[in-house]
Amino acid sequence: MQRNAIVFCFFFSVLLCHGPVASASWQAINVGGGGWFERTAVDAAGGIYVASDLSGVYVSHDQGAHWAIQGPANGMFSTHVAGFGMHPANAQRFFVGTEEGIYKTVDGGASFTWPLSFGYVETLAVASDSIAYAAFHSVYNSADGQVYKTLDGGDTWFQISTNLPASGLRLIMLKVRASNPDVVYALSGEGRFASGQNALYRSSDGGITWVLISGSFTTDIMDFALDPNVSNRVWVTTTDAVANQFGHLYRSDDGGDTFVEVAQHGGVIWLKAGEPQNIRLFNSRRQFPFPGEQRDGVWQSLDGGQNWNQISEATDISVGWQANYYIRNGWLHGVTAAGDRLYWVNSQAVYGSFDGGLSGQALYTTEVSPGHWTSRGVDNAVIIELEADKSDNAVLWAGFIDMGVWRSDDQGSSWVSCNRPQETGNWDGFGGNSWTILTDPDRDGYVWTMQSEDELGPAVLLHSTNRGGADCQQWTQVGAGLPAAPLLGLSLDASSGPVRRLYVTAEGDVYRSTNDGLNWVRVFANGGMRSTSVSQDGRVYAGGEFGIFRADDGVNFTQNLTIAGMTGSVNDLPLAYQWQGVSDVLANPGIGFPDRVYAVVHGVGVYKSENRGANWQLVLADPLVWRIAVSAHDESHLLVTSSSAFDHGGYDPDSRGVWESFDAGASWQNITDNLPWPFAIPVDFSLDNDFSYVGSPGAGVFRRTNFDLIFAHGFE
Repeated sequence: MQRNAIVFCFFFSVLLCHGPVASASWQAINVGGGGWFERTAVDAAGGIYVASDLSGVYVSHDQGAHWAIQGPANGMFSTHVAGFGMHPANAQRFFVGTEEGIYKTVDGGASFTWPLSFGYVETLAVASDSIAYAAFHSVYNSADGQVYKTLDGGDTWFQISTNLPASGLRLIMLKVRASNPDVVYALSGEGRFASGQNALYRSSDGGITWVLISGSFTTDIMDFALDPNVSNRVWVTTTDAVANQFGHLYRSDDGGDTFVEVAQHGGVIWLKAGEPQNIRLFNSRRQFPFPGEQRDGVWQSLDGGQNWNQISEATDISVGWQANYYIRNGWLHGVTAAGDRLYWVNSQAVYGSFDGGLSGQALYTTEVSPGHWTSRGVDNAVIIELEADKSDNAVLWAGFIDMGVWRSDDQGSSWVSCNRPQETGNWDGFGGNSWTILTDPDRDGYVWTMQSEDELGPAVLLHSTNRGGADCQQWTQVGAGLPAAPLLGLSLDASSGPVRRLYVTAEGDVYRSTNDGLNWVRVFANGGMRSTSVSQDGRVYAGGEFGIFRADDGVNFTQNLTIAGMTGSVNDLPLAYQWQGVSDVLANPGIGFPDRVYAVVHGVGVYKSENRGANWQLVLADPLVWRIAVSAHDESHLLVTSSSAFDHGGYDPDSRGVWESFDAGASWQNITDNLPWPFAIPVDFSLDNDFSYVGSPGAGVFRRTNFDLIFAHGFE
């Protein structure tokens, strides 16, 4: 026997004797971006931090080339992060403000403690190892801002402010004077969830009492900065009372008691230590999409504000895949300057400038080839659907809220956008919403998906016979007879011949097409169905908050298969708060067990039936389950997902991520492993079964090698 044959036989003997050995590593394979991103921060060593509302803290130590999540593995259990408090001299010490209070680290984020576990903390200011201030609000959408303080390095916090207004303040920025930890400033204004009066306050007694220093320009105040070069100097920018004007820059040399106007320019104030005459203004909320606009970009003065030059504009920013005009904008409080570097975020993306504002670049994604993008690791994506193409092993499809439909031609290594302006409204083809994607196992290139401008709004069904073409823009609108609503649970009857019968749910009812999705007829007016599945012999199952039903003829859903626990009281889409019901149905496609069907019940767990739903057995108890997938190569190999998060954050220790079974549900092992958060919703196997794919709310799309056989070096 030749050497290759020996190795071949040994390979299969390992499989027979030892069975599959699952890889323990999930690999992120994202597009990049997603949103919502709230703030940026820079530590004393130059590390960059980004606050997200689904995935906690993102950090980069190589100027945004790569990012990592600091989450449960680090002791960070709040998915929604609002801001940071960075130590001015020690990169290892910082605070994280969240919707559930304050987290503290003394080892650069390797581990966190949770000294304050209540309140919405918008941002913090650190004065020293022992003293720090926090902008505290009772709940996420309140305008009742007060200042909290610690005197023991963040182990205990208490309200220090005594005379700030009890209501009407949304504290979006705190800064403490470097030379005196008792002098602290607080800016109130527009936050994401609530807005307070525009106002700038100062305390000179360690945060106890406060005075309003914004005076006559209170209602128009935009930003403020403490000069790192001149003690007691404060800079303020305002908007203009006349719409679409340039704004104003003011300076105070007495700590804010009096101000003088310096220039008719507004924006985020960008100062540099060691260069007192160098003043830059970044107009983060006015990034216009056409050249020659004098109100946007970065303006600079090298003589303390007397003379100004526009050194860049919106067209100097490389925006990444999200090229909609507004994407160049950034939140006022989401901008951070550090020397000649500037970082900013908006709802979907992260950007940076490394040349003093002459240009800007996307830090969330990289274009690996024309029109094909891959993430740098900062994602925060709301992933709803994954479909491993059923006739091309290399192709993977993904559907998102806000990011729309994407296709990968290399198993997730890079992605091309399938979003078009005509279906995505104000997204203009640079985003959208998709709840379902389906490919045909027998007709190469046939794919269906839905697209909409709003995640809960009117939707259209799209069809392509060539996977959307090379640029993924070649689609035909189909779906006559469907209501203008989100489409969920699209499935295909593989026994229906060359022209397919399809099933989908809309507004809780089940619709059927007998001509590849061109025309549809409602076949089940139930109001509470959200998923469908077709068995190999054409029996159709539908499930939702009103239970699970079967149609033996594909039309009449007369078989009510519902048992106690399979229904819920919330009649809405599955993302609704406290939704419970049949979130997924899987009619086993294998030939060995044609009567087997699984029902995934969010609120209870996974049920299995061996007789078409006449009897059920609970095979996995997990109240947070969402979806199920079965391998086309082994009908005993299952994956089930579990998540406490959907289109919002929210960590729950009962959220288990990903379950795997090799014996049709008789036993399970948890394979969440290195997922940043124990969240997963969509799931699928690759066509050749080499990979498992899951979508994790916030962290995005992940790939895992199913079989990892390692031969000893030198074996013959």
